[in-house]
Amino acid sequence: MNKIEYHLAARNSFACIGNECPATCCFNWKIVIDPEAYQQWQTLADEDERARLLGAVSKSVENNQDVLLMKKDASGYCCMLTSDSLCSIQQRDGEAMMPAVCRTYPRVNRTSSLYAFNSLSLSCPEAARHVLLGVSEPVFRKVSPRQLNILTDDDQIRYALTELFDRVMAEPKYRLATRVFFFADFIVQLARHAMQNQLSLAVLNKAIANSKNELYQLGVRIKERRLRAIPAVAGSFWYSLVRIGRGKGLLSELDAASPLLIELSDDPSIRAEQYAAIHTEVQRLRDTTLAACSAYDANFSRYLHASLMYHGFPWNPVVNNYVVSFMRAIVPFSLARLGLWLRAEQQGGLQEQDVVQITYQTERSISHSDQVISILERNPRLLEMDQYYHAFLDL
Repeated sequence: MNKIEYHLAARNSFACIGNECPATCCFNWKIVIDPEAYQQWQTLADEDERARLLGAVSKSVENNQDVLLMKKDASGYCCMLTSDSLCSIQQRDGEAMMPAVCRTYPRVNRTSSLYAFNSLSLSCPEAARHVLLGVSEPVFRKVSPRQLNILTDDDQIRYALTELFDRVMAEPKYRLATRVFFFADFIVQLARHAMQNQLSLAVLNKAIANSKNELYQLGVRIKERRLRAIPAVAGSFWYSLVRIGRGKGLLSELDAASPLLIELSDDPSIRAEQYAAIHTEVQRLRDTTLAACSAYDANFSRYLHASLMYHGFPWNPVVNNYVVSFMRAIVPFSLARLGLWLRAEQQGGLQEQDVVQITYQTERSISHSDQVISILERNPRLLEMDQYYHAFLDL
């Protein structure tokens, strides 16, 4: 069946910069050796090279399955990395002998029953640079078949939501907070219909038909400050994000005395006041750095667009759950936004390299592989989006 194809425009110009990369993918990451590469290594005619490659393999058990991994040296680098930060397998044996993940990263190819998706992971510094700074081109190029057969209700819902997503993301006049809140509110409403067994294509299509006016009215209410986050609830959201970020080595600009690092009280009423104080600090950071950060809103909009699509929202939601797919992108995105405010305040301004660095460092620490899923499992309240999604108005 023909599929709708999404091609990340930056992928055409991307090329690995090798040992010039500021954050090599050969450091501190689990590198899985695929069976095909391992088989090639086992059958190498050169005995010394065969022994060298097989000696770099460690075996592990994950989810009751045997997994082959590349060994690391004492510093956490892949043991096949040369002194000039290049891959010795590629140098000696050619690219075809490298593990599949090493050959393809950061390129990502995924498919669903309706879509073919070709993108890049923003955990790669060079990929992040190409995506964020390529403001003269669209984020994605879309190729639609002449005829598309949509067979199931689930596919019709995904198709309708993805078409809506395309339209909203193509509207530069709406602020980031407006777009994020709009989609959060939209899927919360759909979830409520689903819980009441009232979600149908007719209900969805009616909501989509009203979406243009809803988005406009939402933008007006936010601009006029008639729609605001609930301080204690939003503060709880940001407090969770700060804990996650600090646990992953992010937000280094935070001073130890920052209200964002407060020790929470066991008393619920005092804790609510503390959450409100956290929210006040987040708003202060956002507002005092507005001039410096607003110059890069178009870049961060590209980040948001690429990240949501990368995590399957809404074209192929992970575990068939739109909230999970949405939050897989929004957790790192919100953390990067906070990091941007902190960096801007510390430096008194921002440069393009700050925006790129904060993006890839956040994605590298959190979004790469399934780390966000683990974070969401450890912080299930983040999936209770109907309780706190007004916090997205801070973005």
